[in-house]
Amino acid sequence: MTALSALRMRCAGYIWESHVIARLFVGITCLGAGLHSDSMIHALILLAVVLALLLALGTPGATVLRAARVLAFLVLPILILHLWLTPGRLLVGGISAEGLERGGWLSLHLILMYFSAMLFSRLITLQEWMALTSACGGRRLQPYLLLLMPLARQVRWRTRSLARQWHQRGTWRELALALSAVVDQCMSVSRRQADSLWLRWPASVGAPHPLFAMAASVQAWSATLLMLLMGAGILAASMGVR
Repeated sequence: MTALSALRMRCAGYIWESHVIARLFVGITCLGAGLHSDSMIHALILLAVVLALLLALGTPGATVLRAARVLAFLVLPILILHLWLTPGRLLVGGISAEGLERGGWLSLHLILMYFSAMLFSRLITLQEWMALTSACGGRRLQPYLLLLMPLARQVRWRTRSLARQWHQRGTWRELALALSAVVDQCMSVSRRQADSLWLRWPASVGAPHPLFAMAASVQAWSATLLMLLMGAGILAASMGVR
């Protein structure tokens, strides 16, 4: 084990020692600050904090890179359309300064919101989400939470399988049929997963969860305090407090 891996494991353990409310607070403030950010410098700093927290939680670097590749398909059209279609002061090759500024800002904002949402989903475990929805009276959301992970695995596997088949034998004319097959298979899988959940409802769902309990250790309290201070700092920075 390298020194970097050991450091990431220690950071992840320290974060998970904190109380769920403190982690939820950090996730909400990151999402809110990213949504209301109007400064590129502030957005870059917040993106660096979000990525650092993702890696500290133990998210593999390959997962972050794979997400970046997916984002490239969304960012490139935004940049291309704004660079060449936004009127303003021309720089080179028909690119306008206003298009560069606007396209860069929108692309950065999209990347920030994507990784902030990824961080928010990883800061809370499924059991904690179930307890939170139960405590807030949102029991109708629990089946969707239970379906989320198995459906994501099944849909990802079937999508990759159909993509490989299309790359091997398909043509661009058959792309619409391939996409339609993906949608049909995903709908079929979701119906089967919902029926299976209805017939075999987990007995652990109704069990009480110590949502507001916390280990009475100095590390747990210090981790909770640090996460609360981090969330407060992000909130203060997003509101322009110096």
